[in-house]
Amino acid sequence: MLAIKNYFSGSGYLDPKLEDYSDLDAVRGLSRGNVEYYNSKTSSFIPFLDKFTLLTRKQLDYLDFKKFLALKEAKAYRTEEGLKEMENIIINMNTGRSGKSRRKSV
Repeated sequence: MLAIKNYFSGSGYLDPKLEDYSDLDAVRGLSRGNVEYYNSKTSSFIPFLDKFTLLTRKQLDYLDFKKFLALKEAKAYRTEEGLKEMENIIINMNTGRSGKSRRKSV
């Protein structure tokens, strides 16, 4: 996880937050072997995921996520139509995605 954090120029953070990640036993003891990386800076991970595409259904969720971000940046939530479009994207992501392209409506 530290290598991933370093790849993204040190943006984001690792959880649990420790001063030193070199002692793996300490990391395992604090988090039962799990360390998570958080990064809300889309400018760092969007180009990465565009270059290295996912090979599962998660790729469809990622593409929906990008559509949602574009609508958010365009402030589409300020209109009824834009807000409904954003809600539809959310509803159809992850477990809401059924079949190939069957879409639910709000």
